[in-house]
Amino acid sequence: MNETTLIPTISMKGYRCVVEDYVFGDHRARTHAHLLSLVGTREAVRAIWARLMKSEDAALHAEKLMSVGMEAHMGGKLYSQRLPSGAYHGLLIGNACLSQRVLLSPQAEELPGRFHKQLLDTLRLPLHPLWAAWLWDYANEQGYVSKLPSLKIHAYTVDVNAPVLEQAVRTALVNRELPEIGVPRAP
Repeated sequence: MNETTLIPTISMKGYRCVVEDYVFGDHRARTHAHLLSLVGTREAVRAIWARLMKSEDAALHAEKLMSVGMEAHMGGKLYSQRLPSGAYHGLLIGNACLSQRVLLSPQAEELPGRFHKQLLDTLRLPLHPLWAAWLWDYANEQGYVSKLPSLKIHAYTVDVNAPVLEQAVRTALVNRELPEIGVPRAP
């Protein structure tokens, strides 16, 4: 049996790179990248990034051909490094990821903990790490997080209503719905 595995690539204006990972969202009825992990020549990685930042669309060849862009006004950053093989790796991260509107995790089990850490910067209420699972479940039930299309990484948009969430935490504390925090007692 001869099965062919399609390796995703991205191309534009004569440049082509292998896509190691991606996270997509929709903005103004257009697919745009929150994150692209590219491997190729240094020139190709930088050229594709520069053109995406000018709001030009690139062709992504994966399971199907699709047009992908980045909104230039949203900005972003390129982190790059030469690999031992001589290839060049570029991690293109849009400002939505940098500003914590997108939650990323390589492992699904890490999502509650990462969400908890993100909330520490958003809410005025102190949150104990033991409450991470409850907070994650509550956010999913309330629609505060939404899964984004991605290749390997787990990605969610985050849009928290801080006052409502703070009140929900207070209510859960009063109703003893949250795990109790053990306080060491003196002997």
